[in-house]
Amino acid sequence: MEKMLVSPSPQIRDNISTSKVMTHVLVALCPALAMSAYVFGGRALMLTGFCMITALIWERLCNLIMKRPDSTKDVSALVTGMLLAFNLPVTMPYWQAAIGTFVAIVIVKQLFGGLGQNFAKAFDVQFVNKENKLEYVWATSWGVSTRLMGALIMTHSDDNGLVLPPHLAPIQVVIIPIYKNDEQLKQIDAKVAGIVTKLKALGISVKYDNADNKRPGFKFADYELKGVPVRLVMGGRDLENNTMEVMRRDTLEKETITCEGIEAYVQNLLEEIQANIYKKALDYRNSKITVVDTYEEFKEKIEEGGFILAHWDGTTETEEKIKEETKATIRCIPFESFVPGDKEPGKCMVTGKPSACRVIFARSY
Repeated sequence: MEKMLVSPSPQIRDNISTSKVMTHVLVALCPALAMSAYVFGGRALMLTGFCMITALIWERLCNLIMKRPDSTKDVSALVTGMLLAFNLPVTMPYWQAAIGTFVAIVIVKQLFGGLGQNFAKAFDVQFVNKENKLEYVWATSWGVSTRLMGALIMTHSDDNGLVLPPHLAPIQVVIIPIYKNDEQLKQIDAKVAGIVTKLKALGISVKYDNADNKRPGFKFADYELKGVPVRLVMGGRDLENNTMEVMRRDTLEKETITCEGIEAYVQNLLEEIQANIYKKALDYRNSKITVVDTYEEFKEKIEEGGFILAHWDGTTETEEKIKEETKATIRCIPFESFVPGDKEPGKCMVTGKPSACRVIFARSY
């Protein structure tokens, strides 16, 4: 097997230790732990502590059996235990939680990868460090990857291509000239230069595309496909009238605006686009949430897809029954209220037992 070499650039390197990084993660998770204790009671704290301790024990035992250096000092086992506990129902028996930490630590982490250099050593993945020597890469897992890009595309884009939120767009404004000859292009260049300077002074990323190897129509379609939030166009008539055509990517609406104060107009427009696409996505999500009170109605509505708000008695048995019969699972227990009364106590749709509030059900695909 050939070695995979990764050059130092563009990786970000730091002298911070793994244990310090993991400690920072634990501190960052503390508010979630406090909230779980507030919502689910002391049992949540006990289960979390149990998972953290057993994860640490499994890792230490694995190190001793496999005659490896003690890796418990990097604190990653505690992070694994806490994250696992966050995904378990508070009613789960401790022996089942212990099996979960065993699988997470021994099988997944120690035997088949995990944080640190386990994966890199198994597959011989190295990079050239600043001393020009080969070194195994250090792996971390934050759960943030191309899945976020996929979610961004699915949530906001349309048939014309990407629709990027202005706060995330690498290019927020593109300016395209339309000209008849080189002399007119020079005049437009001079006019646009001042506008570009004013936009950049406001912290707006802008690109002036006056390349002559592509026609304006191609550029329009290309930047729409790439999701640039705002497009400004200046032609010969615009130059004479001191105006520019402004098109917003989210609605594809166009209007002609005077160049005087256009930088402030564009700045406000970007914020308007940001708010508009967020509201559009939020309204769409809320339109897919259905409230049901009976299990029969639940079985009917779950076939239509989307999210369902229903009362649940908080037991693993009821959740497993619903999953077995409908393939739907609890996606989250929302903090916010979606409909009037959904945070009020009620009766479980399956058992009729008391329910603290409605929860979100859906099928995973």
